[in-house]
Amino acid sequence: MKKHTSIDQSLSSSDLSACTTVAVDLAKQVFQVAGEDVLGQVHYEQRIKSREAFYEFLRQLPPHVVVLMETGPGAQAWARQLQDQGNLARILPAGLVATHRSGPKNDRNDALAILRAGRDERSTQCRSKALRRWQCRRCIAPAKAMCVDARR
Repeated sequence: MKKHTSIDQSLSSSDLSACTTVAVDLAKQVFQVAGEDVLGQVHYEQRIKSREAFYEFLRQLPPHVVVLMETGPGAQAWARQLQDQGNLARILPAGLVATHRSGPKNDRNDALAILRAGRDERSTQCRSKALRRWQCRRCIAPAKAMCVDARR
């Protein structure tokens, strides 16, 4: 497995056609995106500064592109959206991504670590939850909290 990635400067930063895999570091407002080809070379990096722009970016992805994300708030919802439009979305455990990070913790290094973790043969992805199951958990959690509070 290749640990370090290189950026091919001959490709345009807006050209995603050479990318087969895209990694996204999710946040509330700023999203860091990195894309690589079949050989594992990074060809695309972009910082997207709004949820609306990120939504448009995802809608423009070709269907053959695999999208990698780290577990966290919102990952399930974005994965469902990607699957609805025909992309394969893989959610990777945060612990696995952390082992592939090199350098200081920042959005760019996190996106590159997600790419490396996606290439790791040992990686296991988290299961995407169906919308109904996710909604059910949202209903159960507040009720469970009220039961705990009532016991105190």
